[in-house]
Amino acid sequence: MNSNPDRPYILNHLGTALHSRSRYSRSIPHIEEAVSRHREALSLQTSPDPRNGRTQTLNLLGDALHSLFELTKLTSHIEEAISLHRQALNLQHPERSETPDYLGAALVALFGQTKTISTLEEAISCLREALSLRAPSHPNRHAVLYHLGRALMCQFQDQRSEADLDEAISLIRDSITQCPAQHLNRPTCLSLFHEALLSRFAVGQSLGDLEEAIIYTRELVVEHYQDGHTLRSVMLRAFVFLLQKHFDLTMSDCHLDELATFSNELEG
Repeated sequence: MNSNPDRPYILNHLGTALHSRSRYSRSIPHIEEAVSRHREALSLQTSPDPRNGRTQTLNLLGDALHSLFELTKLTSHIEEAISLHRQALNLQHPERSETPDYLGAALVALFGQTKTISTLEEAISCLREALSLRAPSHPNRHAVLYHLGRALMCQFQDQRSEADLDEAISLIRDSITQCPAQHLNRPTCLSLFHEALLSRFAVGQSLGDLEEAIIYTRELVVEHYQDGHTLRSVMLRAFVFLLQKHFDLTMSDCHLDELATFSNELEG
């Protein structure tokens, strides 16, 4: 039974498709089915030969569990994801170059639950290694830039080091430049960039940070979080706040039309 040598590949392909679908639907059944498919693929890859794809399956299963954790907030899901990524790292396969990013991102998520500094420090170390393994031309380099930026944002929020915040902003900005307009991950990068710029504005009151935050938050509101999106109202309030703050500081009328339009939408 299940003697088809291509079955693990087929199962992983199906699991990846379900995982991608769940990113849009935010459906727990979709991501649970993805986890199930990757588990079955892993159960079929029993050979110790690193060429059998086990490293990739460990990472795919771990990444799916990470996404499931984002929906359920069950610590057991992210802990299992971390364990799987550690197993993949220990296989010492050429695919290892992908693993530090998976592991680092999962550790950042765990830190969000436990607030254990050693977990965050390990995450940053993993992500710095991952970045060193990703050439500037690598198609997924933006993901490492984002995850490392997010980790440094967490460290800034814990330790209040402006150097961490400055580096986080630089990394997230680079991540955005590598995500074209229609890229699935661009809104996520923009949201974190908004948060980081607003944090630095709160510290230094730099008009440049405020104006850059307005540019990228406008993109979220106008191009990504359109009518009906679950995050539109949250980001709309953030955008109105930025426009009002800009007016309060500069008394410039350059954003007043937008301020009126989007304020009316919120009140409506």
